[in-house]
Amino acid sequence: MLALPFETALAALLEPFERAAADDFARLASVGDLESRVAQQAAHLAALSIPPDAQRIALRVRAHFETPLSGDARRKAVGDALEWLAPLRTDDWADTALARNVSTLPGVGPRRAEAL
Repeated sequence: MLALPFETALAALLEPFERAAADDFARLASVGDLESRVAQQAAHLAALSIPPDAQRIALRVRAHFETPLSGDARRKAVGDALEWLAPLRTDDWADTALARNVSTLPGVGPRRAEAL
């Protein structure tokens, strides 16, 4: 089964976080180029046609990793990002997002929602 672009982009964003957080953050320092990779992947996720709440999360993650981090700040940033991204990882998130009223999408007002 083919993965959706959202799922592929989310997996690419989560991969360095999961590696960094493994074994109680034992590999945090060895994840090379974490900040720039995460910022790039988060920007890619945010650029997809996704619900505004998912886009806000991706942009928040990107902003958090736009500058190099080290030590405790890096560990906290990874933990924060995993927490922010947790709702997008649930099995029912896509179904819930698809079940939303179309008027929640940008540019879709009541008349256009009615027509759809």
